Amino acid sequence: MKKTALYVLIGIGLLGCGSDDSRPGVMPGLPPGGTVQPTPPNQGGSTPNQPPTDSSTPPPGPGNTNEGSTSESLAGIYTGTTGRNQTVKGIIDQDNNIWFVYGDNADLDINTGFINANLKAVNSEINGEGRDYASIDDSADKVTIKGSYQNKVMLSGTLIPEGSKISDSYSLSYNNQLSSPQQSLARIANKTFNGNVYISKGGVDSARITVNSDGSFSGSSVEGCKVSGDLSFPQKNTKSAMYFVSTVRLGNAPCYPANQIFKGVGHLDATNELIVVGIDDNKRRGLIFGGQGS
Repeated sequence: MKKTALYVLIGIGLLGCGSDDSRPGVMPGLPPGGTVQPTPPNQGGSTPNQPPTDSSTPPPGPGNTNEGSTSESLAGIYTGTTGRNQTVKGIIDQDNNIWFVYGDNADLDINTGFINANLKAVNSEINGEGRDYASIDDSADKVTIKGSYQNKVMLSGTLIPEGSKISDSYSLSYNNQLSSPQQSLARIANKTFNGNVYISKGGVDSARITVNSDGSFSGSSVEGCKVSGDLSFPQKNTKSAMYFVSTVRLGNAPCYPANQIFKGVGHLDATNELIVVGIDDNKRRGLIFGGQGS
């Protein structure tokens, strides 16, 4: 899968490959069959669609002057590296939820994974909690993020995993060009996107989705699971944005997990590749999709 553009993300939830906790040793097979009703686009309610994240944040420690302060928005697209020389590309949405994809090379196709967390940014300090969806060990471990920032310039700090795993550092720069509101329905309307999908605690599969003029889409994986959903904007009554918000619904059995909703964010790059990263409501599974448009 071409992943040079994995700086953006959607929450497409194309069923899991591999075994599942409730069915030990059993592949969650997805034979053809079953239909799915498309998830309707946001109809202009007071609250726009937003991806799920771990809502808890670290409690203020002794002497922490950030307590009670309002978090500063760090919305934008960032690129950089980790202390282990992994490439990082990602987005911070309007609610300071981060979706950062990493990999062992510039194409992000070796030992790929992504971090999803919610950040509090106050007085140049970053604190947050979330999960690391890593392909190398099919994990979804909780992580704590600490560091510093200069708004619209850079982020740097430490990623601290839960348990015995080793911490890692990160250094990211704000990308002004990529952070401009270039996403529009006109760019994705009536296009079909073909690519690969990786699901943590699962595996790799091929998938195809077709997007309609209103942002709704439908498709299936090679294994036969039917999916549907929509791509919309973070704010209503807009015609362009920095990223799309995505909602995806799996059908009834034989999809597994059946009737599961996935949410996240998405982006179409300059090479006509739609990149997707998202999580399910239980935060047990993370997904990365990259599909070339035609």
